Amino acid sequence: MAFVAVPETAQVTMVYTGPNQNRMVNVYHFTRPTLGWDPDALGDLAEAMLTWERDIGSTQRSNQIVCIGAEARDLSVQDSYVVSVAAIPPIQGSLTTPVLPANVTLAISLRTPFAGRSFRGRTYWIGLSEGAVQGDFVQSGTAQNILAAVRALIEDVPQPLNAQLAVVSRYHNGAPRGVGIATPVTSAVLVDTRVDTQRRRLVGVGE
Repeated sequence: MAFVAVPETAQVTMVYTGPNQNRMVNVYHFTRPTLGWDPDALGDLAEAMLTWERDIGSTQRSNQIVCIGAEARDLSVQDSYVVSVAAIPPIQGSLTTPVLPANVTLAISLRTPFAGRSFRGRTYWIGLSEGAVQGDFVQSGTAQNILAAVRALIEDVPQPLNAQLAVVSRYHNGAPRGVGIATPVTSAVLVDTRVDTQRRRLVGVGE
């Protein structure tokens, strides 16, 4: 698959392990207009994301989920900088109930000022615990706490970096764009509280 550059944009991959040592990731994008991303800025972004995980994200994950690090990559050119930062010590979830199967998740919708698939994104939460779900639905209080954690990625994490959480579009109508588009996220919303699934997180299937 051809690389599609996204100017002034960084990709952050948050890496987690589950009780079977299966590796799971969540990927986020941040845009930094006019400033771009050098190794120092990428390192600061990775550290900021680990601080978010330690202070906020981990509070809504089962203690069987552990964040082991963050990798930040500049997307402006194919062979640009990549900075990996290990979580030392690893960041364990705070909820003392067993984790649900790795594919079970809650989807949070990321919105920008524009309509269309190219300008909306989703993030799928890692580490829902048995105590967080009743039947096919995430309990209301848990869902709101997860939503607040995602909103912190919009409001708090990017500020010291003069960056913004973004939705990235590299394809349009099935074809690669000449240059990718990064659109700042203005809100995060819960479309519903029904559990979703991410099959590729299951052991032996892939990330």
